[in-house]
Amino acid sequence: MTNTIEIASVFVAVSSNIAVKSTTVDYTVYNQLTQTDQNIVKRISGMGFPLERVVWVLKRIGSDDKKIVEHLIPLSELLDLGFEGEKISDALLKFDNNKHKALDYLIS
Repeated sequence: MTNTIEIASVFVAVSSNIAVKSTTVDYTVYNQLTQTDQNIVKRISGMGFPLERVVWVLKRIGSDDKKIVEHLIPLSELLDLGFEGEKISDALLKFDNNKHKALDYLIS
């Protein structure tokens, strides 16, 4: 049984060239979760969040669907700004998932 899957996605068409980004998803940690946690991860990753990120947040904050999503939304937005995931998550936890307070903390 393999623990990875290749997913190819078309990102940008420049001139007549198409840039394709290949992403490898590692299912090792996911496969170690309980069936209940795997179902939570599937549901939330089905909303568009990367599976590995959902697993990581679940392992950090627990199995509460609502809390996971409330953490993932600002986490994803701050990741887009280039901050490190663990630092973002720590700041979000410190400020009850308040993106603006976490951002102020990260840039100070």
